[in-house]
Amino acid sequence: MNPIKKDLAPRGFSLVELMVSLTLSVFLIGGAILLAGSGASSARDAEEMARAQENLRFISNFLVQELRMTGSFPLVPSPPSKFFSLPSSTSVEVNYEASTNCLGQDTAPTNGIATNTYSLVGTQLRCDGGQGLVGTMLEGISSLTFTQTLASDGVTPIGLTIDVALEDDPFQEDDPFQDVNYRFVVAFRNPVIREVF
Repeated sequence: MNPIKKDLAPRGFSLVELMVSLTLSVFLIGGAILLAGSGASSARDAEEMARAQENLRFISNFLVQELRMTGSFPLVPSPPSKFFSLPSSTSVEVNYEASTNCLGQDTAPTNGIATNTYSLVGTQLRCDGGQGLVGTMLEGISSLTFTQTLASDGVTPIGLTIDVALEDDPFQEDDPFQDVNYRFVVAFRNPVIREVF
């Protein structure tokens, strides 16, 4: 009787087993890559949306508040040209009583009157505080226009409309030719009060 000898040496994988394991590995690695890409895309979209919201929030809070200060005391008795002007459709200059200008500089050299000029340069909203220093307030603005509203006398400005379009607007639909605008309407407090009374 011959005993049956068992082959105790380790065997390798067959070709079919290797192909199946490689195929499963490719699917798993591909899924992981798609998941990572999707996460990065979502993070990028969230960052763009946060930047757009911050730009709009800055305009609605800071810039609108600055413009509402137009014509505040002691400039009220002065002619309208002393407290507000539109050098162009993309820039506005406002004057009002304050201890600092838009860049935080002391207004003591200008007798406590802040003279701030906001303008669009390229895709940046810049502020010139009237003392030789210009600062960038916002970036990523594709268009910005200022339009004034006049009192019944046809001369005195009592308000301003600000139209803004963002450079990479995440709120814009898939139509790249549609320019989404945001409109802010500002009423100058003191000139409006003078107009009413």
